[in-house]
Amino acid sequence: MRKMIFVIFTIALPILFGCDGGDGDMVSSPPSATFPLKKTGQTSSYIYPDDGYFQRGVTPSYTRDSETGIVTDNVTGLMWQDNVLSSSMQWETAIATCEDLSLGGYDDWRLPTIEEIESIIDYGHYDPAIDPIFVRTASNTYWSHTAHVNSFYAWRINFKNGFSSKDGKNSNNNVMCVRGTAYPDAEFVRDSATQIVVDKRTGLMWQDDELGVKSWGDAINYCFDKRLGGYRDWRLPNIREQLSIVDRGRSYPAIYPVFVHVGSGLNYHWSSTRVTNDDFLWIVKFSEGNSYGDRMPSYNYVRCVRVGQ
Repeated sequence: MRKMIFVIFTIALPILFGCDGGDGDMVSSPPSATFPLKKTGQTSSYIYPDDGYFQRGVTPSYTRDSETGIVTDNVTGLMWQDNVLSSSMQWETAIATCEDLSLGGYDDWRLPTIEEIESIIDYGHYDPAIDPIFVRTASNTYWSHTAHVNSFYAWRINFKNGFSSKDGKNSNNNVMCVRGTAYPDAEFVRDSATQIVVDKRTGLMWQDDELGVKSWGDAINYCFDKRLGGYRDWRLPNIREQLSIVDRGRSYPAIYPVFVHVGSGLNYHWSSTRVTNDDFLWIVKFSEGNSYGDRMPSYNYVRCVRVGQ
């Protein structure tokens, strides 16, 4: 299980982050992020103000070494194997395959975590849902190193559509190896007075005063009109942001325990990102932490976010 750091405090956020002298609403500087998130890749706006309208995050940037077939993510610093079409194998074999890989003069390759492999999903592409600079990545399912809370399973990603899910460790999935510094640990600060949770890793601030169920359009408007902690710039999170608070070391709910309003049951949460090829919206199922598309007429939980790049 990943290490987590939680800090509970009662000092009002306006004191920490500053405010304007006008109507009392916040226009503060964001907390400094140690690991800012990339844009999702969605550039079309389907309803104001969705992910395609805001396009929050750092612009993705990759460099490909044509000789080795290594793709470097210039945002995260991770280097990805993309020299051959992967074969399908079981989870433990996939781990060993990456550990035995020698490529480009490096021998410290490993199977990526689910967070790492999700970071190269391009939610603006479909079949495959990845930047075209990756030329050897199939529209298929790929293992991650992240085990599920049920030890029979591990997490995988589907590069056809970007969906994440669990699969039995004895099942066969493709393999893409990675090397580089692991992601920093999650670190949250909670203001018990305003019920706002600050993610110091991403620089995002999360609503945690209530958790309602709404249609997607109503969820967009609810967050856009939200006033909390003196802030007036809340919005519905995009799919990368929503996934950033998933804790796959937990289940029912698979969210960091600093959040106290977590819903019940299967716990589906809206994002502001639309699935590229269909009339679906990206949701995160916080009972376990997987992500996929849901139809627009559905009703799901809503949690708002602010700041970001």
